[in-house]
Amino acid sequence: MATFAGGKFTKSHTTAIEVSKKVVKAAEKLSQVQKISLGYINGQSGGSKRRIKFSETDSGLLMKVVGPTGGQEIYLYCDQSDRDEVQKALRKVWDKN
Repeated sequence: MATFAGGKFTKSHTTAIEVSKKVVKAAEKLSQVQKISLGYINGQSGGSKRRIKFSETDSGLLMKVVGPTGGQEIYLYCDQSDRDEVQKALRKVWDKN
């Protein structure tokens, strides 16, 4: 598990599952992402498969990440016009790992 704080991160929950660590760090570096809210961790594992899924929200994107140790929803706050660019950049980071 990785812990994030300060900057773009909300203070309600600061822990990310291991499989999402690099994607969360990449999101933090994107100028289009204004705020990141790490959701609660679901203990149900995805087996050996890693998955990432994006959904649009009123305030940006919901990124759902699942790995061997569980799953997590991560909210990325960005402008509607930046959603595609943010999603493409984070998929690229995900696919490299």
